[in-house]
Amino acid sequence: MNQTFKNKTMSLPVDEILPILSKSNKTRTDFEQIIDIWHEFFTKKENTLLEKAQQLNNEQNQLNSKTEQFMIIQKLLYDIEKSNNVFATAINTLRKYNDELENDSDKLTDESKKFLPNQMKTDVDRTDTYELMENVDKEIENVGGILNNLNKTLNIDEERSIVQVTSDIQTCFQDMNEIGDKMKLINLNSK
Repeated sequence: MNQTFKNKTMSLPVDEILPILSKSNKTRTDFEQIIDIWHEFFTKKENTLLEKAQQLNNEQNQLNSKTEQFMIIQKLLYDIEKSNNVFATAINTLRKYNDELENDSDKLTDESKKFLPNQMKTDVDRTDTYELMENVDKEIENVGGILNNLNKTLNIDEERSIVQVTSDIQTCFQDMNEIGDKMKLINLNSK
């Protein structure tokens, strides 16, 4: 908490009151003067307390605002982590399909040798298929690297912002779309 107010202890107005009280004959004016001195003293005390209360209220409002911001950021991070888990599952599924595709490609190549008279065409098709599969494999590895970077970033790295994390996630989804396009191309070439 900011301490704008230093400890202002006001001393009692004894120096002002004692001379009045030491008079042997006190008049009504003397008593009114004592009452006025005490009234001024307590008014100053009250104003000081009101200023401190206002300062505490302002600091409480700032704390509430920062707490709200923290909760919003915490929810965003939770949503990003949830999306990250879904994304990781999708990557694993793509790897599984890629492995199956490689196995199917090998089987297809073996079977095509039996049916195609022209061995050269089969070799060209096989080369194209392997190149496509290597490209898909590289893309999956790139996405895996981006996913690892994203996991590191989600550990609330103070040097990176939510905007940067969101940008990384968008890059991952772009890579996923490219992989999907290449998978379609492989499917078209294998027909």
